[in-house]
Amino acid sequence: MLLRFYASAGGAGKSADSKSKNAVFSPSSIATGATTASAAPATVVAARESASKIRKTAGSATNFSRTLADMCAKQDVIFYEPPETLRKTFWLAYATAGLQLIFWGNVAQYAFTHYTDNPIFSSTQPPPPPLPLPGTEGIESTELPLAPLRTRIIISAGLVGTGLVIAFGICAIPWRYVTRLTLLRGGTQIRIETGRKFPQGYHRNYPIQDMQCRQQLVTHVGPQGTSPVKEGSSAHIMLGSKKERMAFFVDRRGSFKDAALWDKVFYRPY
Repeated sequence: MLLRFYASAGGAGKSADSKSKNAVFSPSSIATGATTASAAPATVVAARESASKIRKTAGSATNFSRTLADMCAKQDVIFYEPPETLRKTFWLAYATAGLQLIFWGNVAQYAFTHYTDNPIFSSTQPPPPPLPLPGTEGIESTELPLAPLRTRIIISAGLVGTGLVIAFGICAIPWRYVTRLTLLRGGTQIRIETGRKFPQGYHRNYPIQDMQCRQQLVTHVGPQGTSPVKEGSSAHIMLGSKKERMAFFVDRRGSFKDAALWDKVFYRPY
């Protein structure tokens, strides 16, 4: 009994021999391994290898999986969002910075209006008159004169500057804290939004190839597999741009579209 096999040309549907489409073989030829028509033609194998190389090259250039690449081809994809409780922390930081400005501003105003020269350390200011005995008539005032205007301005400016530095340091955390990371359509850029509120909300687009993260996100610890390995370790990773000195804070406890893909896209240990 004869067995009939149909060999497909594959790809473009072309074959070197048109008879290979309907080839008839005997059982003996199958047993001896003479069924060369059942194997894929060399052209098909070469085409498959070429397509595989193209896919690998495209994957290494953009670091995207097929599914996510298809999603980015049609619309923007929200890749990361922080925990919901983080916004309250931002408002607390802004309130703390405001209180610091008020405190140091009051100290500077008091120094400007009440700062006097200490006669012990001043060679130009005469010492105050001795304090008269209690109950004596004609008690003279022992108030010290104010320090020179230039001195009071310098001291007040230094106090105000101290308050500004402290407030800026507090505000720098929400200003560089990522509240949303979006993969833009096309898969070549990302949009980073932070907790900055004043003077206006901060969002900026970055090329993916310029972004890098020194810490690995996936730790296989916790419900999402992104929790810190050791208890007490930092719950944040730093995502930075090659063209900026200060990196962005990313919370491990946030919601990631694909944690493994994050490492493929951004993780660069060196």
